[in-house]
Amino acid sequence: MRFDVGIIIEGGVGKHIAFSAALSEARKRYGEIVLVSAYPEVFVGNESVARNLSFSFPYLYEDYLKDIKLFKLEPYLEDEYRLQKKHIIDVFASRLGIECERKPEVKILQQEEQEFLAFREKVLENKNYLVIQIRGGTPPLNPELAKQKAHFTRDYPEELAQKFVDLFRKKYPDWYIVQIGLPTEPKLHDCVYLTNLPVRAYFPVLKYCNTFVVIDSFLNHLSAALGKRGVVLWGGTNPSNLGYEHNINLYDTSLCEEIFCGRPGVFDHSWKCKRNFSCMRIQPELILEKVSSLIDAKV
Repeated sequence: MRFDVGIIIEGGVGKHIAFSAALSEARKRYGEIVLVSAYPEVFVGNESVARNLSFSFPYLYEDYLKDIKLFKLEPYLEDEYRLQKKHIIDVFASRLGIECERKPEVKILQQEEQEFLAFREKVLENKNYLVIQIRGGTPPLNPELAKQKAHFTRDYPEELAQKFVDLFRKKYPDWYIVQIGLPTEPKLHDCVYLTNLPVRAYFPVLKYCNTFVVIDSFLNHLSAALGKRGVVLWGGTNPSNLGYEHNINLYDTSLCEEIFCGRPGVFDHSWKCKRNFSCMRIQPELILEKVSSLIDAKV
C-alpha cells in the first residue's frame, strides 16, 4: 500500500484526542496517512488513518516515513497557541493547512461497550452516576511519576474535592460517583474507583455518565468527542486554548491575578508557583451549584 503523508504527534492522551478532530480533513487534503503517536490506542477504529503506529514500531522510518511528506505537530510551540490563545484544534488545523470543527473523533468498540455495561449493571446498579477526575498530567504508562509531581496548576486540591463529594452525596444520595485516575493518585472517600484501567476503557465510562466534574485533562477532550456535558475546572491553563463551549468552564479570577499563566511551559520546568496553586482552589459549593444546574436541566 502506498502512503502519502506521515503525521507525528507526541504528548498526552488529551492532546491526541484533540488532534483526532483534524484527521478527516487531513486525509481529504493529503491522502493516505501514516500516523505515528505516543498513544495509538486513541485512534483505534479511525477510518481516516491508513496505518496507526507507535514510535517503537520496527523499521518505522525505513518502511513508512522515508520517502513521504512529514508533519511533526507541536501546537504548544506555535505563536497562534501561545500568543493568540487559539484553540489547540484550530492550531492543528492551521499547521496542516486545513479547516475542521472542534469535534474530536473516537471509536468505542462493541466489546469495550459491552464490558462496561456489564460493570455498570453489577457495580453501579444502572443508577445515575457522576464522573470525577482531580489529577492529571502523569503518563498512564508510568504512574509512579505521580508521586514526584511538583506542579499542580491543573489539579484540584484533594481536600476540596472530598468536600465536593460529601456535598454531592448529601444532595444526590442515590447517585454514584466514579473517580477516574491513576492508582498512585489520591483516592476520594465514598466513590467507585476506576484508577487502574487502560485508556480506552474510560471511553464508555464517560459515554454513559450523567455528567462530570473534571480538571483540564483527557476527559475534557473526550467529552467533546462523545457530546457529554459537565463542569471543567480551570486554573493555570486556558479554556480558550483547550476548552469546549458545550461544557461549563469554571474558574475564579479572584483566586490569582495571573490565572491562565500557562506555566510551567515547555521551557520553564524550574518555575515555582508563588501562590501555591491558589488558582485551582475553586469552592466546592460553587461546583455543586454548576453541576446541579446541568442535572436539573435534564429533569
